[in-house]
Amino acid sequence: MTEVPESPEVAQERMRREFDKLDEKFGPRYFNMEGQPVSMWDWAMGIELRQDRHVGDTYLRLRGRVYRVSTVLLGLDHSFSPWPHKPVIFETMVFVDGDMAGEFGICERYCTKEQAKAGHARIVAEVRKLVRKEVREMPRPKQLIDHGGKP
Repeated sequence: MTEVPESPEVAQERMRREFDKLDEKFGPRYFNMEGQPVSMWDWAMGIELRQDRHVGDTYLRLRGRVYRVSTVLLGLDHSFSPWPHKPVIFETMVFVDGDMAGEFGICERYCTKEQAKAGHARIVAEVRKLVRKEVREMPRPKQLIDHGGKP
């Protein structure tokens, strides 16, 4: 007997149920811009198509180079900690002349949209200051996860 292939709709629903099982097993790992949990399926189907992933996207032309400070919703929790914890879902990076990080090596991550906006503004100011000073020794690469508390 020849097996009838499942329709695209049936295959999609089967896949969605499998994704839902993973969500139930591991807890929320995917989040929207407001920090609310979304299913793995909704994240996979929607986040890459969203036009509003950027919290901030600033281009600076300084001393003949183009610096881009980009703050985006990652959506996937980057805290990699067991629950319960605050999900780390936003990230700011600096690109120099199109290359990731360049000599700055800045990558900061945040839990909330408000922290991401504040971090973006701070890093834009930091890049302006460092480039204008023509700092001979650039800061060492760092990664900061802002959980909203004091360092």
